[in-house]
Amino acid sequence: MSITKIVLVTGVSSGIGRATALKFAEAGCRVYGTVRDLAKAQPVPGVTLVEMDVRDEVSIERGIATIIAQARRIDVLVNNVSSVLGFLPAPYMALYAASKHAVEGLSETLDYEVRQFGIRVALVEPSFAKTNLDLNAPQAASTIVAYGRERDIVSRAIQKNIQKAPCRILSPPRSCAPHWADGRCAIRRRVRRPCSPNCAASCLRVPWRRD
Repeated sequence: MSITKIVLVTGVSSGIGRATALKFAEAGCRVYGTVRDLAKAQPVPGVTLVEMDVRDEVSIERGIATIIAQARRIDVLVNNVSSVLGFLPAPYMALYAASKHAVEGLSETLDYEVRQFGIRVALVEPSFAKTNLDLNAPQAASTIVAYGRERDIVSRAIQKNIQKAPCRILSPPRSCAPHWADGRCAIRRRVRRPCSPNCAASCLRVPWRRD
């Protein structure tokens, strides 16, 4: 008799988080998904929503306590998804790339620390996908004028790649169900998992001036 896996996915309001939660739910897992505001959150079929802000330690502790009280344990946590920019550079995205490099270093180190307890850590490294990430991304309050021309070229190239991405997240989310999660509600064991069909470096190529 198989035991139903308890899965927690952070950030299930939209995008990759929502698609991931749906994938696990369809596989028969008992899925909890976090949102920052329950009152504003849209239902996710097969997913129990839990209010949590991952930037707030008190909110995290309260949310985890709620899940443990109901399910008694957590078998799989999907949190801090990385990116191909965790191992590739991208012009004019230094802060974003730096944050993803940090996620990679933290996750790989953590994998060695916790495997003695039977816990493994895997990195998910998406490339371009049709989400609202580019629209929701914060913009600099001021920009360097000398960067203007090339920065605009890069920005247009990124938007174009997002729009033509083969992996549709927004509609319908199931067509981009993460293939790194298998039918047993487990993460396939490999520390790094680039997970878009065209996530090679060529995906990030943009028209560039060569002097």
